[in-house]
Formats: sequence, C-alpha cells, structure tokens
Amino acid sequence: PHGGPKETALIQHIAEHLVHKDRLVDARDGGIVDWKSQDDSRRYGAQTFYDATDNTANGVLGDQTDATAAKGKRLFTAATEQLVNLCEWLDGQPQDELIPEPHQ
Repeated sequence: PHGGPKETALIQHIAEHLVHKDRLVDARDGGIVDWKSQDDSRRYGAQTFYDATDNTANGVLGDQTDATAAKGKRLFTAATEQLVNLCEWLDGQPQDELIPEPHQ
C-alpha cells in the first residue's frame, strides 16, 4: 500500500533523500495503520476504493515507522532476482507461445 512499510523501505534504499524520517510518525498517525481491517472499503475480498486518498487524510496506508534502507535493500534484491528469473524464463520460451490467442 501507498506509503506503507515496504514502499517506504524500498525508497529509503533507492533514494533515501525522498523519505522524511522526521515525518514517519505523523504519516502513520494521519493514515490508516491496519488498512486491511477497514470493512467499509472491502467487498468480497476486493478493495473498493480507487486511491488511498479516498480513505485517509494523507493517503498513507500502513505503519512505515520501522522501515529501513536495509530492509528495502533486501526487498529490492529479492524483487530483482524474481524479475531476472522471469526475463530468463521468457527468453527461453518460443515466441509464438507468448503471443495471446486472438479473441472476438
């Protein structure tokens, strides 16, 4: 979710100057910490709002106060490895199997 712990940690790793550490508590307290428990924004397992600002004063969902650049580095490394694996797998597939079938 926007402004949550994973996103904040990733940004701390990639571009730490963009994260205002002195404002993390205010961001958390002005948002929704446990956004998954917001029954009025979920129907049948799906989020029913378009944007985080529809449900919070500041658009922040989650508690990012324990986010760190080190955690972001681990997330970034894991995501990068998965992307590389996907690209290598795609590269090994016959092109005609990757093209979707025509639909009417």
